[in-house]
Amino acid sequence: MDGMLPLLKLQSRIAWNVLRTVRDHSRLKLAAIAVLGGVIWVGLYLFAYHGFRWTVAFLDEGGITDLLISLLFFVLMVMLVFSNAVIAYTALFRSREAWFLRSSPVRSESMFLYKLGEALAFSSWAFVLLGLPIMLAYGVQKSAPWHYYPAMLLFFFSFVLIPASIGSFLAMLLPALLRPWLRRLLSSAALGLAIGALLITPHIARSDDSAENLFRAGTMLRRINFAHSVYWPSAWVSRGLAIAAGSPGAGTGADALYYFGLLVSNSLFLSLLAAGYASRTYDRAWNRTQSTSSRTQVNHRRFRLPARLSNAPLWHLLGKDVKTFIRDPVQWTQCAVLFGLLGLYILNLRNMRYPSELPKWRNLTSFLNLTSISLVLATLTTRFVFPMFSLEGRRFWVVGLLPIKRHYVLWSKFLFAFLSCLVITLALMITSDIILAEPPGLMLLHTVTIGMICLGLSGMAVGLSAVYPNLHESSPAKIVSGFGGTLNLILSLVYVFAVVIAQAVPVHLWRIGVISHVQFGWSLAAGLTLLVVATALAFGLPMWLGSRALARMEF
Repeated sequence: MDGMLPLLKLQSRIAWNVLRTVRDHSRLKLAAIAVLGGVIWVGLYLFAYHGFRWTVAFLDEGGITDLLISLLFFVLMVMLVFSNAVIAYTALFRSREAWFLRSSPVRSESMFLYKLGEALAFSSWAFVLLGLPIMLAYGVQKSAPWHYYPAMLLFFFSFVLIPASIGSFLAMLLPALLRPWLRRLLSSAALGLAIGALLITPHIARSDDSAENLFRAGTMLRRINFAHSVYWPSAWVSRGLAIAAGSPGAGTGADALYYFGLLVSNSLFLSLLAAGYASRTYDRAWNRTQSTSSRTQVNHRRFRLPARLSNAPLWHLLGKDVKTFIRDPVQWTQCAVLFGLLGLYILNLRNMRYPSELPKWRNLTSFLNLTSISLVLATLTTRFVFPMFSLEGRRFWVVGLLPIKRHYVLWSKFLFAFLSCLVITLALMITSDIILAEPPGLMLLHTVTIGMICLGLSGMAVGLSAVYPNLHESSPAKIVSGFGGTLNLILSLVYVFAVVIAQAVPVHLWRIGVISHVQFGWSLAAGLTLLVVATALAFGLPMWLGSRALARMEF
């Protein structure tokens, strides 16, 4: 652990200086972030609280909430593993600080643990803030005693170290995949598995549960019981919290301490295991990541622009962004994983037993799919599109001094983000509507909505990235964690919920017969008007502000 203490002192001093500079920001900016964040936080609490109450009342089974908490932490664990792997890989092999620490007398094990803490902080803070209102709602719904709430924090913070250690360990394994033969083998295997899943999924036999039995407690318990297995850390958290909340038959205080001990011991074991592996392999992994094969450079020539576009500066900048994205597998693999999971879910809609003959359930499912796709898109534009401008870094003066109009830089990044998002999200949304057998009118409505959302989210992320640049940072996760990235995420979520709810409510009320056809027409027109106006503001205002900020920028 030599050199660990100075690194921790340095990081604490940096964090303290960052907190001191908060007062230099505009009070209006800070107030806007606080208000919008508070609205989302309260909204998550109310949604979770009423969702727990509805689930218990509808399924007539109180234990279902404990399984839902297990499922929540299982999903969080998977997402945190991927997030920590990406952040740790960048911090260990791609950051300027890593170059400096490699030349200092800091042991590899100490450097790995230092970067593990950094990845843990940057990847987990958002999950903690978003998970706390859900856990508070769970405690209120259970009428939990006072000691549940400190226990909630202990379980939560001891849990996040497990996926952080696993993700950092995977980051250390990733350089081995840079070997050309192994990379080709894994790519072929992944492609084969994907094709096999697409071919086999539609032919999987459906469950024997009838459609009307889907929402019965027994069927629901069987479908999500895998996340409550005693072998998963998610089950340790949910069972410990269920005991602390006073759930009947959950166990005693000694059982809660046992599950807490499982979390702490496994967290420490996995972190030490990853650190031990790093101490033996970090030098070889570093050398492998800093070397580049000439074959890789030759392969990128296939992405040249057509000859008829060779004189268009905008398309040259767009080609640069495409090449940069393709050359960084850490970035596009995350997009592939998230959209791949959504695609597998949508393809399995026909195998899920739900009362599809009822318009209200079919409509609810389609709009939930639209919301899911839009929320994933909001997350990806914040995570990948927003840092694109800042990642130009200190080399940005080269682009800034080119004999082209500066706003071409913004428009090239917007076109890259918009076209990429549009192709993927449209394919997912249209596939979902075809499987659900939605009428052509609603398919057109969903298509227009997802196209407008792509336009708004892409323009917002690109525009705000120029308004709040961080040209001195090379880590996308740190760029996103700043003021601009936080503001972009909050505004993106507000925008998505506003435009989707404005259309989902009138369509749902019309399909269940609450409003007439005339009332539906007027309400839908109002929803579409809100969609157009909100998209124009989300796209136009940030792009205009970003163009002005870029024009005033000095290089």
